[in-house]
Amino acid sequence: MKINFSCEPHLLGAIPNPVPAAKAMPDYFRAIKPQINSHPTSGTVKRCVPFIDAFSSGFIIPLWCDVYVMASNGELRIDFPERFASPETLGTHSQMQIPNHPLSKKPYGDMALKFINPWVIETELGVSCIFTSPFNHMETRFKILDGVVDTDTYYNQVNFPFLWTGGDGEFIIPKGTPLVQVIPFKRETFELEVSSVDSDRHNKTFAILGTRIKNGYREEFWHKKRSTEPENLKSSDIDHLALELSENNQEKNAASDIHVEPEDDKAKDTPSVLHSDGYVLLRNLISKDQAKNLADSIRNFFDSNKPKIDSLCPDSKSVRGHPDADRLLEELTGVISEASGKKLVPTYSYARIYTTGNILPKHTDRPSCEYSISLCLDMDGEPWPIYMAETADSDTGIPYERDGVTNYMKNPQSVDLQIGDAVLYLGNEMVHYREPFEGTEQVQVFMHWVDVDGPHAHCAYDGRLALSHKGIAVVEDLESSSDSGGAIKKSSPSGILEVSADDEGRGFGKGPY
Repeated sequence: MKINFSCEPHLLGAIPNPVPAAKAMPDYFRAIKPQINSHPTSGTVKRCVPFIDAFSSGFIIPLWCDVYVMASNGELRIDFPERFASPETLGTHSQMQIPNHPLSKKPYGDMALKFINPWVIETELGVSCIFTSPFNHMETRFKILDGVVDTDTYYNQVNFPFLWTGGDGEFIIPKGTPLVQVIPFKRETFELEVSSVDSDRHNKTFAILGTRIKNGYREEFWHKKRSTEPENLKSSDIDHLALELSENNQEKNAASDIHVEPEDDKAKDTPSVLHSDGYVLLRNLISKDQAKNLADSIRNFFDSNKPKIDSLCPDSKSVRGHPDADRLLEELTGVISEASGKKLVPTYSYARIYTTGNILPKHTDRPSCEYSISLCLDMDGEPWPIYMAETADSDTGIPYERDGVTNYMKNPQSVDLQIGDAVLYLGNEMVHYREPFEGTEQVQVFMHWVDVDGPHAHCAYDGRLALSHKGIAVVEDLESSSDSGGAIKKSSPSGILEVSADDEGRGFGKGPY
């Protein structure tokens, strides 16, 4: 399911984009500790999955500019920046449209105003959107009046009526303040049924809960929501969402198909081997069936999409952020974190289909590839070795050319991968390469992570809002350069949320609520 937010071209990039709701968590929530004390039953609201699911559902439209409010003696003044490029910023509703509502007797409660929304929201056929105040943000200054709009057919702005609830005073509400939560849903007809409780089912649920000291609902009944995303990359903040909710579910998501089977006894302590040798072989990381299914998905992608130009391997087919590859990247995060001995966050996946004569030049990777795997999805014939070598200086190393610069490596080691096998390596430190391919076809996927407590934590998602299978705005494909930037673009093979300039003539200030 996809949702598109569009605005006029001059505003795109000037105003904050809509974001997944979980990326706009309130400050008070970030500051809460997961537990009151060390006892496992002393969890705070940060352990409450229904609470978190509420404020992480759907998307948040942030306030697009600073707003000044002066409320005094029953008079309300609301100003916007003088040079804000919009024909209209604030509208009103007649008091007679909502007479005698419960807040009308409160100060300023009889003044129905509306923010003129710069975004046109478009959903697929059969999908409408709920517009409401952001759940559990506890906003006290204003109350958005809730609404439901059929955004699949109403290609126009949905403006946001609100009441001022902040009382007297002088306020500046800054640009970026979470303003409205947008929750898409499929229109369906439900039949109401009333009955007595199914005692057997209720008792079974109660019995299952009784087997857990804590987190019974989350561990036994909860389903992961695809819009869930961490707010930022600091481990002190992402434990509530990126780790607290996902670490205990990553093994469920990966199921029995994903595990680490070290190459030999030495490799059983994979973190120490990885950090001493620079790489470690992980046999049967995923099942052969899972590997071939992903390979087929990537092949199917190229049946209807033009491969990107890969400057490193220009004769191969490649795709960055394929949704099925990104999904596996997320599922493997817990396993690879354990294998690396670090708390990791994903950056991106990158898939290639190699054909006869292709090579992988000698290179090291950019910061987004601090911890990486090369995973064999499908091949014909014998394994095609990938070589791992340490970086070296000119006195001790073997020279090689990369982008017109002479670099040095030492102690190259050959690694053979069967279908489902992976090699985990330190991408920024290890030189890796392949000699000319003598087979017909090999499908390989590379997956990358960074340490959330390390120097490259800012590279999480590699400039994207999130992984592509989450349906977030996609960032333009990157070449194998050191650049980590990218432009948000409208077309996405899988995205739910797209951010773009609006069609000409359909934009800011042109429609009622």
